[in-house]
Order: sequence, then structure tokens, then C-alpha cells
Amino acid sequence: MIVPVELYCLRKDELGDLRGGWKRLVHTDIVPAGKEYAPEEPIRGLAMRPGEPRLDLTLRRRVTGEEFAFRTAAVAVRRPPPSKEPVEVHVRLRPGQGYARVRVLSLTKGVFDGEVNWRRMEECPEPVERFGYIPGVSQVMWDAELWRTARASI
Repeated sequence: MIVPVELYCLRKDELGDLRGGWKRLVHTDIVPAGKEYAPEEPIRGLAMRPGEPRLDLTLRRRVTGEEFAFRTAAVAVRRPPPSKEPVEVHVRLRPGQGYARVRVLSLTKGVFDGEVNWRRMEECPEPVERFGYIPGVSQVMWDAELWRTARASI
């Protein structure tokens, strides 16, 4: 039996606000003894913010019931990306050899390429969302009629 490992990432909700969420890295519960789990396709759809000097990764796995263990590690960036940088996540797992190894790399060659291993990561608390605003409080919507009536006075 494989203990699922998940990656913490920020996603936009239906209102466009950033929300923390977990993306499962291992999509199976059983891997035959002596076989390596390595999906054919990497996990895509993640990105790094422009100018970030490192890529911080937080993983979690279930310990018991609703209790989770959290670990964190930073992947060094050779040169901070000037714009949003797409990221691919490659996972390898071999039963009896420890926990999953996660390799992250930038789609732009030379920005970063690193591997983290659960056993070598630092223990950390559960990630907490910290924003300079209260998500979901307001949503700015444009009104076509107000624009048309204001246009004459511009």
C-alpha cells in the first residue's frame, strides 16, 4: 500500500482569488514489489512567480485518520524568471525504498532543475494562506451601460 503524497499549490477559485490546495502526486494505491512507479506524463499546470529567487515546495502525507505530516524544501533557481515560469513535476516511487522522490524543472532551460526527497526535507507546519486582502469580499464587474453613458463626457 502506498501512502499518498500531495504537493501544496495556489490556485484561483471561481472569483479569481488565490486559494491553497493540494495536488496528489501519486495516482495509485498499490505498486508491485520491485517495480518503480513513474507516470508517463509529468504533472503540469503549475507555475513559478516572476523574480522568485527559489522555488519553495511543501509536501504532505497522511499519518493517521485526519492527521498529516508536512515537509518543505527549496529548489535553487539559477536565474530568477522574468515572467511567470511553467513548472513540470516528475514523480518516482519504488516500494520499500522510502518515500517518493519529486523532480521539478522549469520549461525554460536553465532556470531551475531540482529533486526533493521526503526523507531529506525539513518538517514544517501546515501552510497558512496569508493575503493582503480578504478573498471573496468584493468582485469588480464592469457595466456596459455606465460605460456608454460616461463615454460622451470623456
